[in-house]
Amino acid sequence: MNFERKVLVLEKTKSKKTRFVPMNQVLCEELSRLKNGNGASEYVFGYKSVRSGFENACKRAKIYDCTFHDLRRTFGTRLLECGIDIVTIQKLYGHSNPMVTQRYLHPDDKLTKEAVEFLVGPRHNPSAEQ
Repeated sequence: MNFERKVLVLEKTKSKKTRFVPMNQVLCEELSRLKNGNGASEYVFGYKSVRSGFENACKRAKIYDCTFHDLRRTFGTRLLECGIDIVTIQKLYGHSNPMVTQRYLHPDDKLTKEAVEFLVGPRHNPSAEQ
């Protein structure tokens, strides 16, 4: 992690390429707080594997139906719901192909209904007037 640049540094990726993923202010502050409370360790959570740490946290919290990949799906879907384009989501995921990214995204019916309402413009869409 690079707290000054607000990026996560991912060194061991499937593509074998180091990736830099931006952190928002809330995440940066929370991870910084956790790291400072973890003594001299170079790791925020005190272990090397994020996946095993996640699995252990789920067990302690008695969450049995959540996988590590559910976090990725939720992340991408929430970005899509906020209006972030698929190319940006693809880059954040580190995918080389947008088709792979699409497999992770699960927009709800509300999002697709809102999308078609953009076609009628603000004249016919009271929620678009401001």
